[in-house]
Parts: sequence; structure tokens; C-alpha cells
Amino acid sequence: MAWRRPGAHHAYHWVLARPREPGPFRTTRGAAAVSPPVICPLDQTELQPSKLRGIEVERCPACQGEWLEHAELAELEDQVLPEGVPKGTVHFGDQPSGRSCPHCSEEMIRFRYRGWPLELERCPDDAGYWLDDGEEKRIRDFMKERQSRLSRSASAERLWHAARTNRGRGLWDRVKDMFR
Repeated sequence: MAWRRPGAHHAYHWVLARPREPGPFRTTRGAAAVSPPVICPLDQTELQPSKLRGIEVERCPACQGEWLEHAELAELEDQVLPEGVPKGTVHFGDQPSGRSCPHCSEEMIRFRYRGWPLELERCPDDAGYWLDDGEEKRIRDFMKERQSRLSRSASAERLWHAARTNRGRGLWDRVKDMFR
């Protein structure tokens, strides 16, 4: 049990907080509680614990699709981008996907991942993401491309700043220096 302090409207009262109940998905990772199996939205196969580049995820043994929670997707992205690099908004263009969510069994939401031409599905309760086979590689490729673009942009800004502040000398003086 953990103690927590409620919101500011109860500033002087402390209450005993109940430990977070494991959802139907969390228990497949070794927790003692028994829960219903987590089912693949494509072929209705039970998902199995697996490792994805060192990250613990749930994988369908039949179609190789993967279920990642928010922290796991962030960790996958962080393997490519240095810490502190802005990643941008994750969801663009939400629309129904027609597939059932492995977490809550509601219809998942399809979206464009970070504005890139890659469509992923997510839980309507924001519990996680469904990646079809090969989509994790595409995510990593997009993150590498983003890192490359950010590096080029920073380099161009440095060059522009250096050109603008070239010891107070004008453009004509610099052109004359090229012919000396």
C-alpha cells in the first residue's frame, strides 16, 4: 500500500491509496494474477511475451504483430534519437481501424505516426499501440530520418549565422577576398 496526497482541495487530508490494479494486459508479463489472454487483432492468436530490441513487448506468434505500451514505444524511439531531441506529436488523422484492441477489445484507432506516411493503430483508451510485422523497423527508419533532418537544420543554422556575422565585413569585401 502507498500513501498519497489528494488534490489541493483536500490539502490537509491524507488517504491510503489502493495499489494500481493490473489491467488485463499487464498480467501477461509475469504477474501472479490470472487474467484473460490477450488476443491478436488480426488472427485471434494469444499474444506471447517477447523482446523487441531489448524492450519487453507482447508478440503474436502467427503474424509477428506487436503490442507496445506508451513507454515501450518511447523507448524504441529513444534507441535512435538522443535524449532531449523533440519528437513531435504522435497522432495525426485519427480514424476507426476496424480491428479490436488487444487491451480493451474496443475498436482501435488508426493514425498517421508523427505525420509520416506510416499508419499505426492505437488503443482508444491510449493504453498502447499495435504494430504490424515490420512497422517497428519503419518507426526506427523514420526516427533516423528525423535525426538526420534535425542535424542538417542545425548545421545550416550555424553556417548561416557564421556567414551573417563574418567579423562585420560586408559581402563585397568577402567577394574581393576570394580573388586575392
